[in-house]
Amino acid sequence: MTDRRVAPVRWGILGAANIALKKVIPGMQASALARVVAIASRDIAKARAAADHLDIPRAYGSYQELIDDPDIEAIYNPLPNHLHVPWSIRAAEQGKHVLCEKPSALTAQVVTCTDIPHDPAEGDPLEFDELAGGRALELMRGRASESADE
Repeated sequence: MTDRRVAPVRWGILGAANIALKKVIPGMQASALARVVAIASRDIAKARAAADHLDIPRAYGSYQELIDDPDIEAIYNPLPNHLHVPWSIRAAEQGKHVLCEKPSALTAQVVTCTDIPHDPAEGDPLEFDELAGGRALELMRGRASESADE
């Protein structure tokens, strides 16, 4: 039998949202295929507290610092909705795989990147999934029956 060991994906978490701290990070830590190696918050004390509580090796005081970490292969983005697109794009541009909490964007135009500034010399705006450039990009999706009232 061939040994098919797969190295765990090294994850960075953007923000200290409750969903990340209480559900997603513990789920990742329970998997042999994921290793949470860093967490970032705009407040370094909050990032350090979350890192200490969840035994995460590194804490950053900015999202960009986490994205710039070459050891991180993928990011989970549970930031407030209006920050999903810009930080997911920044991560994808740095070569990171992206798991973005729902909604992926606030309008359909943003999902197709038509509202995102781009250089017209580079051609038409990219679709959000094209922006990933072959890297994994997963956008969380809700059920069609979900509504703001539920």
